[in-house]
Amino acid sequence: MKKLLIIIGLLFCSSVSAEWVLYYESASYGDKYWYEDKRIRVRGDNVFVWTRTKNKEKTRGLIGSAQTYFKINCDEYSYQFLQSDYYSDFNWTNLLNEGKPSEVNFIPPNSNIETLADIVCKK
Repeated sequence: MKKLLIIIGLLFCSSVSAEWVLYYESASYGDKYWYEDKRIRVRGDNVFVWTRTKNKEKTRGLIGSAQTYFKINCDEYSYQFLQSDYYSDFNWTNLLNEGKPSEVNFIPPNSNIETLADIVCKK
């Protein structure tokens, strides 16, 4: 029985581990962007993906990092923030505030969101 519990625990732990993949680095600002490869979900034309941003310097003097849950519509080439968490540090630990879902927007050319959409829409 003990062995069974250990095996189940190990399987559960390995299935929830995140693999963050660097997909964009701003040449002008030095900010870095990652997406979580293991939890990408596809539903029809929509892709749901978690991202993380680490700013080189705090934006607005407060935000060092952010974590955002995106909905990307691959057919319309649009996106929406479903959840955004902003952190005062650079390591996603000291939650500063939570953003509200955004409006649906078209993906701007030559942006980090365009790079992300090009990656996840091919999956």
